[in-house]
Amino acid sequence: MFQPILVRAASMKVINMRQTGSYVIYSIGLDQTPNEMWRVFCCDIEMEFNCSCMRMESFGIPCEHIVCVLVHEDIEELPRSLVLPRWTKTAKVGLQNAVGLHWDSLMLSQYGCLMD
Repeated sequence: MFQPILVRAASMKVINMRQTGSYVIYSIGLDQTPNEMWRVFCCDIEMEFNCSCMRMESFGIPCEHIVCVLVHEDIEELPRSLVLPRWTKTAKVGLQNAVGLHWDSLMLSQYGCLMD
């Protein structure tokens, strides 16, 4: 799921960068169409990123605009704020403990939904 985002991020570039208080606002654009731009907001202290496309909030996966900023800032590892608990190795354990479901029954219901 993340690989196409990395490919699209390669065609993006940081056009403008502005510091406002504890936030840095990046303007991101495509190489081919400079009229289309997105804004990425970065909190330096907490290493939190928000983008105007809202893909992180919608799908839980960082967008190509945020990845472009990470590359621009030479950040080689995804910050914890960009990795939701559902994408970690401990997600199954957290789900089983929080909801009180048996993992086998959850897998069976998911399999049933896929078959439909």
